[in-house]
Amino acid sequence: MNNNKIWKVLIIIVFIVVLILGFYIGYNVFFLDDEDILMIDEEREILNNKLSEIGSPLGLMILVDGIDSWGNVKKFELRKNINLIEDEENRQLFVMEYILTYQDNYNKFIILDRIQKNILDDISPTDDDVLAYLGYDDFNNYYKDLFGHDFDIINSKKGGTLYDNKYIYYDNRRSLLNGLYVPMMMVREIKYENGCFVADIDVQYSEMARKILGYDSDSATIIYNRNSDDNIILKSLILN
Repeated sequence: MNNNKIWKVLIIIVFIVVLILGFYIGYNVFFLDDEDILMIDEEREILNNKLSEIGSPLGLMILVDGIDSWGNVKKFELRKNINLIEDEENRQLFVMEYILTYQDNYNKFIILDRIQKNILDDISPTDDDVLAYLGYDDFNNYYKDLFGHDFDIINSKKGGTLYDNKYIYYDNRRSLLNGLYVPMMMVREIKYENGCFVADIDVQYSEMARKILGYDSDSATIIYNRNSDDNIILKSLILN
């Protein structure tokens, strides 16, 4: 191929690239109207409001997941690039901690002595050295609102008592955290792709977590959609 032909091919390629870029810019200018932009802005606000409710228990789950993997890697690291709420036990812990953000729910738990398995009165489900259970329906109401389907009690984490058949075990991991927590999650950007909302999230860590991890924050991706009642249904949470 001589030089003239090469230049003609290059000019055609450049023309095609410019044409594609022009179409993309034109589409966003002329077809992405104010209503679409407003929808994304509103969605960001809605998700930020939801994160203000579930951010703390979601953050606790993220950190506990890291502690659980600590034994494998011999140091505290958070798992990246995997869907952390695909794991049923992670979802169980997250929903339990969310339920416990409401003080009125504390008296719904059955609390047992860890040794004798006797029922204890006037004890908090978050106390150390106790076994705590919540009725399936009470647990499932919250779980279904968050994930859009019923909780699988058969594959749930168990406490090793007869209550495991009809109740959901609360695996209290708070004593392991010792200053590790997520004080804030904030939405940076939301897109709508393949029938779901895809949110870019900033996850901030506590001072103790920062010292151990060696950094202040992570970016994360939350994928979710809406049910018929317009409630947010979580699909995935991935630390990037």
